[in-house]
Amino acid sequence: MFLAEHGGGELLMGAVLTANSLPELPAFFFFGAIMQALGMQTLLLSAAAALGLRIWAYSLLPAVGLRYVVLLETLHAITYACGWSGCAVNSSKIAPPGLESTTQGLFQGLWTGVGCGLAGLLGGILYGSHGPIVLFRVSGLAILGCTAAAGVPMLVVHRRRKAAVARDLLPSPESLADLASLGQ
Repeated sequence: MFLAEHGGGELLMGAVLTANSLPELPAFFFFGAIMQALGMQTLLLSAAAALGLRIWAYSLLPAVGLRYVVLLETLHAITYACGWSGCAVNSSKIAPPGLESTTQGLFQGLWTGVGCGLAGLLGGILYGSHGPIVLFRVSGLAILGCTAAAGVPMLVVHRRRKAAVARDLLPSPESLADLASLGQ
């Protein structure tokens, strides 16, 4: 709708769908390796940040040119393929034994039901009252803000755990004194 309202033709819309879906294939295929390389938290935060950036950048398209939407749509591999797969794996991982499928079903219901429903309702109201540019800017910045709000505590906890592990691996001053007294 946004592209059509701003003069985007059928060729551009076809290119958008191609750019949207083709990068998903390798992202889904290599998801396990990507997750292992980044870790679950980094993967999910990266997917959320890419989504916020992608949505915010839509607001720039009328000024810079609609053709750049094709580049933005390649981020769909990160936002959808890696984000969805990461959430599904994480849902299974955090589930009580025997309730993995139930937990994944709850995740999918929240994402596709509640999330999409609220986004469609509130987004439609914002689109109708203030237009698509405001919708994309507000939505993108809200997603980036929520990602930062979730990411900062995760980073603090990660650094504290890393420091605790390092403290546990280093010898204490008492054990160093004991070692020094053995050599005398």
